[in-house]
Parts: sequence; structure tokens; C-alpha cells
Amino acid sequence: LTWFEEWMLYLEAIRGRMYTRWNDLCKIYGISKDTFYKIFDAKIALLKLCRDSWPRFASYEEDLALRKEKWNEI
Repeated sequence: LTWFEEWMLYLEAIRGRMYTRWNDLCKIYGISKDTFYKIFDAKIALLKLCRDSWPRFASYEEDLALRKEKWNEI
């Protein structure tokens, strides 16, 4: 699968709106359950890494310094 298809697979699985069973997703994408779990686990790990890289709390001054200038003009 391409990276786009992997993300679509992940989003369809996590949101659970169209397909409520993961077996259906495996059949639609033509992959095995093992491949599905590897893709899903890799996306979860990437999202966790991104979430953990951002500080949980920033002071007001730090928050202002991290914002772009155009957002301060609004």
C-alpha cells in the first residue's frame, strides 16, 4: 500500500464510521490481518511520538513565542 492508502486505512479503522469490523477493511484493501495490525501499530506509534514531542504545558510567553506572526494579527 502507498502511504496515503495506509493513512486512509488507519483513519477508517480508528473512526469506525463506514466499516465497523476490521476484517472488512482487510478484505477491501486486500491485506492480511497481520499486515493490517503492523500498519495500525506503526501509525499509532507515529501519532504517539508526535504527541509526546510537544510540551504538555507552555507558559503564556512561550506560547506567544511559538505562534506565527500572522496569527497574532487576527
